[in-house]
Amino acid sequence: MMSYKKMISVLSVSSMLIIASPISMEAAQSKQEVKQENGILKPEQIDKEILENLDAVYQELSGNSDLKMTWERITESPNNLYFFMGKDGNQAQVNQKTGEVQRATWFAKADQGNESLRTAAITAVKELDSSWNVSFNKVQRTFEKDTETLFTSFTGNNIWVSFDNDKVMSINLTYDYSKAPAKVKKGAEQVLQALDAKSFSIKEGTLNKAKDKSSWQFTAYKSKEKRIIIDVNGETGKATNFNQSGKSAGSLLDITDKKFSKFKNEDVLAAAKPLAKKSVRN
Repeated sequence: MMSYKKMISVLSVSSMLIIASPISMEAAQSKQEVKQENGILKPEQIDKEILENLDAVYQELSGNSDLKMTWERITESPNNLYFFMGKDGNQAQVNQKTGEVQRATWFAKADQGNESLRTAAITAVKELDSSWNVSFNKVQRTFEKDTETLFTSFTGNNIWVSFDNDKVMSINLTYDYSKAPAKVKKGAEQVLQALDAKSFSIKEGTLNKAKDKSSWQFTAYKSKEKRIIIDVNGETGKATNFNQSGKSAGSLLDITDKKFSKFKNEDVLAAAKPLAKKSVRN
């Protein structure tokens, strides 16, 4: 497969070719005449060079030089962009005037992805937790022209690994709550205690490892509608933020260990309960 730098070069050359061959007035007029009333365009209404350029981009994303894209829905936006939607969730944005691909996302089965990146993802997970039986079932690759960045992610049951170009950017692993470290469970339970949420329970937690920093996120449920999402620092075990029933309830960063030890203090409870009018005294 081409290197990332070579891919950027290919995309740039393809874009220059399209700029040198702008969509003709006749083609544009024809497109307007046959456009469906619901605003959805057919592939045959799109300039051929644009479709060929999209194929070239997706061939690079997939590593398959024979890939030909099939688009099920094409629409226009007020800011001169074409939006392409295809099978398996594939989607792209193309500048109508220049034909440049602004963004393209490709979805496929994991074994269709870049083998070296998939191997790197497995290695990264094993280095984080050697007990994991790493298995991926899906791959997603996204190219963004503005940042000239290629994002890749591999996902499986309770696992997600993302790359920024060819470097591991983030790892997410979801564990049964009983297997989470004691100190981060303590941080999550302190929040529930402060909220007096005795009827809420936590079944699992997700570890996020990014840039040598780790954090955990727990969701405590009472019902599907009633839940509390708690963020905990992976190094310190201290709660950093929480959201109650999907609505932001504030940060716990300013609550010290001393205050955590006095949950019956009304000021501390006020800091935890979003509807309370009192605030923590400095």
